[in-house]
Amino acid sequence: MNKEKMTVGDKCVATVADEGTATAGAEGTAIAGNYGVAKVGDKGQATAGNYGTAIAGHYGVVSAGKEGTVIAGDYGTATAGWQGQVTVGAEATATVGDYGVAIAGDKGVVKVGDYGTAIAGAEGKASAGNGGTITLKYRDNSNTLKDIVGHIGENGLKPNVLYKLNESYVFTEVV
Repeated sequence: MNKEKMTVGDKCVATVADEGTATAGAEGTAIAGNYGVAKVGDKGQATAGNYGTAIAGHYGVVSAGKEGTVIAGDYGTATAGWQGQVTVGAEATATVGDYGVAIAGDKGVVKVGDYGTAIAGAEGKASAGNGGTITLKYRDNSNTLKDIVGHIGENGLKPNVLYKLNESYVFTEVV
């Protein structure tokens, strides 16, 4: 059983085996095996295996395996495997598989699979598969943040269709 840890500087690559930790500087790439953690600086990539955690800085791209957790900075893109959890900053994209939870900030785009939960901030967009739930946030006239929750299969909401809120705070298909 390998238990390795690797750290490198800017514009470099770090790769470790199972149960490892990889850390790369700005514009670097970090890849960790199963049960691993991969971290990366700005403009980099991080990939972690099953049960792993991948964290990326601003403008980063991250990916985690089955049941992983992924966190990306603003303008990042995050993808998680089955039952994964994803959190990204404003104007970012989050994608997670079945039964997962994905959260994006204002103007973010969130897509989840069957039975998943998608939450996007104000002016965001969300979709979910069969049995899923989408929550879109908006600011009212007093700038108070409020939620509109929809369940796929109810009130005309279709699976795997991207929705946004219209001026009347009603779910509308994104074309």
